Amino acid sequence: MKYVECNSIDVYIDNLNGLDVEATQVGSGRFFSTNRNVKLPLIEINHWRINTSILYHGALAQDKIYLSFPIERESQIIDGKVFGSDSILAVLPDEDLLVLHPKLVETMDFLIPLAVLQDYYKYQNLTDTLPSLKNLRNKTTFSNIETLKIKQLINYTLSVIDQVSQWNYLAAVDAQDTILVNILEILGESGGKKIICSSKHRVVVVKRALAAIHKEPKSNLTIVELSNICFCSIRTLEYSFKSILGCSPKAYLIKRRLNLIKHEIKCSPEKSISRIAIDFGVVNAGRFSNDYFMYFGEYPSDTRNK
Repeated sequence: MKYVECNSIDVYIDNLNGLDVEATQVGSGRFFSTNRNVKLPLIEINHWRINTSILYHGALAQDKIYLSFPIERESQIIDGKVFGSDSILAVLPDEDLLVLHPKLVETMDFLIPLAVLQDYYKYQNLTDTLPSLKNLRNKTTFSNIETLKIKQLINYTLSVIDQVSQWNYLAAVDAQDTILVNILEILGESGGKKIICSSKHRVVVVKRALAAIHKEPKSNLTIVELSNICFCSIRTLEYSFKSILGCSPKAYLIKRRLNLIKHEIKCSPEKSISRIAIDFGVVNAGRFSNDYFMYFGEYPSDTRNK
């Protein structure tokens, strides 16, 4: 995680990665902003706080999509149209916009390559997805489900920013998968293409996924890899697991891993618990211990001492 303080608008502009824009301070007072920047393997996250009003004019890089979710903000004006404090700024590749941000802004911003979004929408026409980004930007009210999903995305991303410096590559990829899936769910709620998948096809997808998971117990498959194995989009994978098993593929992977670790603790007394956890890809010992207790009602050491 990279932390940056900007004491002038010029320094601020220099830190607008992926954006070819002109920015002018239009609010009075001394300019000051902070940014916590995280670069995951495929996407970039910026947590901005800005103390004064700014006018932006420019375009996004041709191969990027920019999403800005408000944490604290008053109304903003996009191309002359006023949007409420809850509105989401969605900028499409090479789109030229005029945006007036109010003072005292705090946002969670995502810079996503177009190719990555295409990969997550596998076998779906991306032209069906891009309009949903405009729909998201043009929304003036949000349903309770949309509001909850947006809040969950922001809270999860804040936790990623706080912890990512302690993670390895595998953990960063896992966090990235979770963020992208959450964003796609928000797009789906906001007019994106709905998943149409027969019951028979969902069963086939789940069976294929379970076969891959059970074949290599310690492989730590990512959601993207699992969708590739199943020849489907991540959205279809999520939908299939939730409708057939009642949980997400990620949740199943976690439960499966916890069960395998418990079995190993019982059957391999010569191995330390920490060694077993590492062998199964655990990167956060404290979180693992808490997850283990929440799932089994006992700590790993309790299992070993039985």
